[in-house]
Amino acid sequence: MSRIQYLCAVCFALSLIWNWGSGTKKPEGFPKVVHYTIIVNNGGQPENDVSIFLSPDNAIRGAWVVGGKTNASGKSVIATSQDAYSVKGIPEGKYQACLNKQLPDPPSKVSEEEYKKMSNRDRETYAGKMRLEREKIPLIIPSILTKPETSPISIEVSANGETVIDLKDYRKEKEFPPPLKISVQKK
Repeated sequence: MSRIQYLCAVCFALSLIWNWGSGTKKPEGFPKVVHYTIIVNNGGQPENDVSIFLSPDNAIRGAWVVGGKTNASGKSVIATSQDAYSVKGIPEGKYQACLNKQLPDPPSKVSEEEYKKMSNRDRETYAGKMRLEREKIPLIIPSILTKPETSPISIEVSANGETVIDLKDYRKEKEFPPPLKISVQKK
């Protein structure tokens, strides 16, 4: 599955999750869920707007969608959805967690109206410039955490609970250069 297809699937799943069941009937065979929270930090600081998708390790994969999105305090109450039915909580079991966060727009992004006014040649030039600028935006989520196949985060849920994930624990020097160390010397 390509990264774009995966991101589309995550976005669709999250849109279902946020419906919270709005009066829809519980599907037959929908599992019992327990309250579960995931907190995402970045070097100990809360990371907001992180999409969390939990992929079950069992044969029922795909029967329902499990995930959430962090708030300003880095906290996400996990929800489970099937069709149009959604409820806060997660079925007991083992999961692989993957995370994503929308990158900010590059500084030179133009409005849709401005883009429509561009010639084809200008659009090609603009697309190249945007690609280069996006490559310079540092990743917030380490790439290893963006797919269930590569994510080392395994969560076993057997009761109400909480998991804390700190992104700094999954950084590679290549993706995330170390912060600059500045020393001030007195004269």
